[in-house]
Amino acid sequence: MAQGSPRGRVSPEELIGQEVPVSHSSMDAPMGEPAATRAGQDITEVARSWPRRFAGQYVALFKKNTILGYRNWRATVIQLCASFFFLLMLLLIDWAVKNDSQRQDRFKDVREPGVEAITNIPDCKEDMFMKDKAFDCYTLAYTPSNNAAVDAVIASVMANNDPPIPQEKVLSFNDPTETDDWMLANPERLLSAVHFVNVTTTAMEFGIQTNSTPKFFKGQYQSPDRFVRVPLQVAVEREIARYFVNRDVGADVASRLTWRWSLSEFAHPVVSSFSIVGAAGGNFVFAAALFGFVLQIADIVTEKEKRLRQSLRTMGMLDSAFWLSWVSWHLVFDLFSTLTLVSFGYLLQFDLFLKNDFPLMFFLVLLFQMAMSGFALVVAAFLKSAQVATNIGFILFLLGWIIQIAVLFGFPFTPELSGFGSGLPYAIFTLMPWALLSKGIGDLGTASTGTNGLEWGQRESYCKDYFFLDPEDWPEDICYPGDKYVDCNCIMPLSDIYNILFALWVGYTILGIYLDNVITNESGNSLPPFYFLYPSYWSARVTAGSLGAVRAVERDAARHPSDASEGDPDVCAAALAAKDRLHEVAAGHEPSASREYAIEMFGLRKVFGGGFLRGKRGFAAVEGTWLQVERNHLFCLLGPNGAGKTTTFNMLTGVTSPTSGDVLVDGRPLSNPGDLDRTRGNMGVCPQFDVLWDRLTGLEHLDLYCGIKGVVRSARQAHCAQLLHEVALTDAQRVRVGSYSGGMRRRLSVALALLGSPSIVYLDEPTTGMDPVSRRFVWDIIERAKKGRCIILTTHSMEEADILGDRIGIMARGKLRCVGTPLHLKGRFGAGYNLYVTIERVQGKTLAALRTGVEDNDPAALEHAARVQRIRAFMKEQCGLEPFEETPGFLTYVLPREDKAGDAAGGVSIRALMEGLEQHGKALGVADVQLSTASLEEVFLTIARNAEIDALSGEGRTFAFLMEDGREVQIPLGAEVVRMAAGEFEGMLMKVQWSQDDEGNLQVFDLKPMTPEEEAALGLHTAANSSDGTPEAT
Repeated sequence: MAQGSPRGRVSPEELIGQEVPVSHSSMDAPMGEPAATRAGQDITEVARSWPRRFAGQYVALFKKNTILGYRNWRATVIQLCASFFFLLMLLLIDWAVKNDSQRQDRFKDVREPGVEAITNIPDCKEDMFMKDKAFDCYTLAYTPSNNAAVDAVIASVMANNDPPIPQEKVLSFNDPTETDDWMLANPERLLSAVHFVNVTTTAMEFGIQTNSTPKFFKGQYQSPDRFVRVPLQVAVEREIARYFVNRDVGADVASRLTWRWSLSEFAHPVVSSFSIVGAAGGNFVFAAALFGFVLQIADIVTEKEKRLRQSLRTMGMLDSAFWLSWVSWHLVFDLFSTLTLVSFGYLLQFDLFLKNDFPLMFFLVLLFQMAMSGFALVVAAFLKSAQVATNIGFILFLLGWIIQIAVLFGFPFTPELSGFGSGLPYAIFTLMPWALLSKGIGDLGTASTGTNGLEWGQRESYCKDYFFLDPEDWPEDICYPGDKYVDCNCIMPLSDIYNILFALWVGYTILGIYLDNVITNESGNSLPPFYFLYPSYWSARVTAGSLGAVRAVERDAARHPSDASEGDPDVCAAALAAKDRLHEVAAGHEPSASREYAIEMFGLRKVFGGGFLRGKRGFAAVEGTWLQVERNHLFCLLGPNGAGKTTTFNMLTGVTSPTSGDVLVDGRPLSNPGDLDRTRGNMGVCPQFDVLWDRLTGLEHLDLYCGIKGVVRSARQAHCAQLLHEVALTDAQRVRVGSYSGGMRRRLSVALALLGSPSIVYLDEPTTGMDPVSRRFVWDIIERAKKGRCIILTTHSMEEADILGDRIGIMARGKLRCVGTPLHLKGRFGAGYNLYVTIERVQGKTLAALRTGVEDNDPAALEHAARVQRIRAFMKEQCGLEPFEETPGFLTYVLPREDKAGDAAGGVSIRALMEGLEQHGKALGVADVQLSTASLEEVFLTIARNAEIDALSGEGRTFAFLMEDGREVQIPLGAEVVRMAAGEFEGMLMKVQWSQDDEGNLQVFDLKPMTPEEEAALGLHTAANSSDGTPEAT
């Protein structure tokens, strides 16, 4: 009888009496490829010293930033040219203001000025700030109140006004001090006051007191001089003259006295109107700089959000090289942006640029943009999404605009206001680059108005603080120098502004880097606040800090001895070996680079959530993994979704910090930042999801990571060409990754993981999304890459794990459930052997016809049914088995595993069974027989199912199972044997066969009565109301 041996199945002769070796892919290297360039060979020379690594990484990262800036040319052009549009807008607004001003008489060519009559004293309700007040106001007050001559003059002023001023609108006080006290207690209730002094029989002196502030309201302007001061002065002078005429000449003459005054300006030529460039220029330069500020934040946060920066870190990138590349890139961009802004200022012929020396404006804008670049790092440290950067930019624009308006009015950078609030506002405003920009541009704008501007040598000398001196005491040669601009009421000159802006750039840059380290990142990691004081952060040598971390793990292991004494024997043995190694490391033994194990996991545990303040326990994603992984081996980590594979993977690569426990990679503990940084330089990582730049090509990715890995420049071209050839991307090497298919991106990620000949390689589902041909191609690469490396692989493909894995570990519910070679696991956890019996068909009949022909008494169909029954009876007689699966053409049996003597559990050896089928096959109607070992998928499902059973068996939950008679019974979750509580099978013991649905939830597959032998083996017996502790199905 012919016996086939398809892939995944072996013949009985191959199985009996010997171990079945696991088949590993050993495809040859691609045709035409030199043997020396295969992935398994180390052909690269890698820089290991810190200075060479740093220099190479900095150059590679800066080159990456340059390429991305060039590819994103639209944003680059907008950032460079934004200043032109804002300066053009400033020019148009300035032109509109000047054009509007030319319509006013004070700016026109006036040769014969007109005459303006002086009006009467207005009522207090006509004042812009008093007319809407709910309380009463007063038009006039006077002092002193006990002088007859003064009372007479004021009475005449009230009576002769048009309209007359009523008595209730007038107040009198004894002296000016009393008047001031009343006005302080009643603000905005008195329009004007007249204070008479030196009143004699021949003369009266007086002073006028009014609010001197010009008032603007709804587009209307109110001058305090024309509105009330001059009318009141004319009225008082008129009535004083009438008072003396009436007293000395007579009332008739006094009544005929006329007193007419009017106003007229001097004749003047055309006067240039005031330019707003100096006052408002800071706002527009600030708005232009915000484009670059927002893009700088977005660039940094995008790499954080898409985990691009994390990918670089896991491949050995130094944080110092990363930050210096961004700082220097921003500095170069700030330089070009400043040059374009100043050039546009000259192009648009602003006096602000033309009259002041070029370095003054250039360094002011450059240092401002540098300070904003440093501030961008501070803001980016708090953000997780690049989209938020735009919103932050808008909010900062509004805040900066308000601050600059305050600075425009002198707050707080003037001598009289700098000490306001004990100097706190001054200190706060000094920390704002936009406030300093407004102060500097304001000074330059004022200097360019009416003078020849400032020279570079005057950047400090123009600013003089003589505020607390009487103007008569100002040095005439300094404060009145002629055509040179000097501000004698000034603090903080341009030289101080330059120094402060530079200090802000340095300070904000350092603060941004610090905050990025101590604020929890996207992976949930952060450094302690004083991390820079720890020696372990700077040094990778085994220090007291390094040993302290390992000894903490040892102490924790002593508190949990069950981790190595309970569970699967293979897992326990691996845990005990790892704990022995832990004791050696904790004792201070120096690790050897040539020792057997490359990766050692000591009690890895990760808990998410929970905490004392939250009042709950939290979720343990990984619970105490103890394992060592050998060199030159591929360890495959399997498990259902949520088993803890990805969390373990992240802890091994340093992406996530364990809650407790540690990992030693090549003898270095990853809990120390210094060791982690240096270990990552020898790692290769292929993440679960492709982390790539869409605007870079495949070759540019490899070149970038060559710089990160420290591959010497002379070997890069050959090494990149080799890797691209290995993953079949040579033809697409100059195509941007954004145009790659999913499989191409995956192959590129695998190539990046193998770049630089790392000794440790992590591959997280590397063949996801690949077609079968590409998958086989990548398997070949991984197989050849084992030599000289330790590879950790996670996958959902059982075939991939079976072919590539030297050892396999299966996790479920956060714990390592089993570990061993594929054959060992299939032997321990597989159901046994699968026997496939092909039934000989009647000639000329299809399987469908044979299936339906029995009911029609078709002779051929009846003969086929008879053959099936003969085979079933033979198998029942020989080994007591029923078919596991039955179709019209095939019968599938699951044979129990053999013991060492070769006898199956059913009492007959596999050899005897196969010989019987060989001998009686023709008579039985057997066409073919095939035998295979249990699949790794079966082992996987068994482990996952048992983990669910262990986890849920004590929770008291049940599963509703529908019996054949239509009755629903509740089966306790996880129970392997139940006693029926009622119905036809009351008191009977039933075996529960559990399975899992698509989401991994337990469900009952079948209930089968236990045989007396099975009951006896368990010490149970069928009886109603038995109290042996067996769970009941109700």
